[in-house]
Amino acid sequence: MRSLGRVLGVGEDDAVAVVGAPDGFADRLTTELLGEAAVHTHLDEAARYDVIIAFVTGQAELAGLLGRLTAQLAPGGRLWVVWPQGATGPAADLTPDRILRLAGPAGLALPGSPTGGADQPRPIDHGWQGVRLSAAPAAR
Repeated sequence: MRSLGRVLGVGEDDAVAVVGAPDGFADRLTTELLGEAAVHTHLDEAARYDVIIAFVTGQAELAGLLGRLTAQLAPGGRLWVVWPQGATGPAADLTPDRILRLAGPAGLALPGSPTGGADQPRPIDHGWQGVRLSAAPAAR
């Protein structure tokens, strides 16, 4: 089984921010990274992060966070949008296509995707799935 840090693409010396995660997630990530990357559980307005992992439960929540999350990504940074697997209710409105529709105007796209087409979500944690976004090629 691949480590959580590898799944999320966390590199050595990366600054990582975890937003809205379930209890224990940030601690587990910190433990698995063995001190190779700094994990923060609060966004510092003056900081820029190489990897941001945002746990959300609906489109409205994501839309409200995207501006701040995008502003705090370091150049070349990656944003993971993570939502409950098999969700019902408000979280059921999150799909890769809908996430990309929200993220595109904020200058985000799937890494390496010139068209910004949807990707299949990847399992991230127990009961959570996510897609990785990065600065859109035109925004670089």
